[in-house]
Amino acid sequence: INKQKDKLLSVIAHDMRSTIGSIGNLVEVLIPDIETMSTEDILQYLQLIKDGSEKVYAMFDDLLLWAKNQFQNVPLELTVFNLKDEAESTAGQTAVQAGNKNIRIVVDIPANTVVYADVNMVRTILRNLISNAVKFSNAGTEVTVRSVTVAGNVGILVSDRGIGMKPEDVEKILKGTVGFTTYGTKGEKGTGLGLNLCNAFIQKQGSTLQIESIYGEGSTFSFTLPTPEHAFSHSAKNGDV
Repeated sequence: INKQKDKLLSVIAHDMRSTIGSIGNLVEVLIPDIETMSTEDILQYLQLIKDGSEKVYAMFDDLLLWAKNQFQNVPLELTVFNLKDEAESTAGQTAVQAGNKNIRIVVDIPANTVVYADVNMVRTILRNLISNAVKFSNAGTEVTVRSVTVAGNVGILVSDRGIGMKPEDVEKILKGTVGFTTYGTKGEKGTGLGLNLCNAFIQKQGSTLQIESIYGEGSTFSFTLPTPEHAFSHSAKNGDV
């Protein structure tokens, strides 16, 4: 518990503080000179402030979920939903981050793909995996989010053509090492909570996070979710319904 508490305080003190400070600095530059600045310059500053605000919000959301999962055990709220719709909506939230690096996000999921899972947890998983893929991608490349259906389960794969990972780094992620993070291709730094949270949420839904990575070439993160038919059939066999 003390280790979790220390990490929590570390994130608040460093990562969130520095991001909020950057937003404040931009505002301090913008306000005195706004009357003499061109519309284009003002829009650029506002876009940077917007990007920073969204980053803080996402970070704060992850922080709260991570803390709640550590100390209160977040309950599952299972429901049936369309996976393609959720993946496209989540990918859209990363559009600015991807655009800054000229990275294209492709969602290759059939329109009728339906799963039975906790939609809020899946949103968090997808947001972190897509954002992470963009973070470690080289400029001008592509991030793909695709699905495969096998034996009543839907496999979701998020792939990038970025810097990849060394085997020891993959091991740290799969072990759920708290606070492990590395720098992205443009020097982006994370909190180390995102993949930890993904790992926990994926396990809660009866799956495991799989990572295939070649150092210098890219990575693929994947997990599975049941279809409604498979989930209800399994429950019936076990006397749950």
